[in-house]
Amino acid sequence: MEASTPPADPVAKSNRTVLIVIGSLLVVIILGLVVYLATRQSEEEKALQAVCTSRADIQKRVESLASTTVTNFTLNGFKENVQGISNDVSTIRANEAKLNPNRKQEIQAANQAFETAVTTTLKSLGTSLSISNAQDKLKTAGQELVNSYKETLAPVDCSGVDITN
Repeated sequence: MEASTPPADPVAKSNRTVLIVIGSLLVVIILGLVVYLATRQSEEEKALQAVCTSRADIQKRVESLASTTVTNFTLNGFKENVQGISNDVSTIRANEAKLNPNRKQEIQAANQAFETAVTTTLKSLGTSLSISNAQDKLKTAGQELVNSYKETLAPVDCSGVDITN
């Protein structure tokens, strides 16, 4: 009589299959959690990205205003750039509190100084503007805005910050 192999225990085989499936699911969940934690942005990183994106937009708008002449001046274009700068300044202000104390202080001071300079420049532009002096006033105001940007917001370090979105 030959020794026969006992039949496979279906319960043991089923338990082993369940353990393999559960183990695989745990590995997938853990890997997903690791990827999520490694790629998520902190509140501070999001705030710095918003600040740096606004800073880059301000630079573009200031350069656009600085290149404005009497021949290419449009009231809508002027208003759009000024409103955009105002929105960017507000965005920076709204995100300052989320930054670390040193960064917050630097950006707060730069933003306040820039905002004051813009207000002063725009007020001077609005007084006694005539056709004969409009070109000079626009050129001067544009250069003042460029200089204000360079002295206040341009020094803010945004290296390593993705501002493409």
